[in-house]
Amino acid sequence: MHNLPKYRCHKVVGAIRIDEVSVDQAHGGAEIQGSGCSVTVDQGFLDRHGPKVGQYLVEYDDGYLSISPAEPFEAGYTPA
Repeated sequence: MHNLPKYRCHKVVGAIRIDEVSVDQAHGGAEIQGSGCSVTVDQGFLDRHGPKVGQYLVEYDDGYLSISPAEPFEAGYTPA
């Protein structure tokens, strides 16, 4: 492990634990489902992040979408 400066998270984000990733082979992209919500992402998102069941889809205040593994997400965030 590197000896890097430490930072504490204080953000509020939107997130769902991924229950299903339905890839659209004909048009590219996918529908990510979880927590009663559904989000459509493009092929570029799939290529960059490779979402998997059990991970979290995270949306930041600026609309940026990302994927977080469950363990670090659950260690750093609690429901708001």
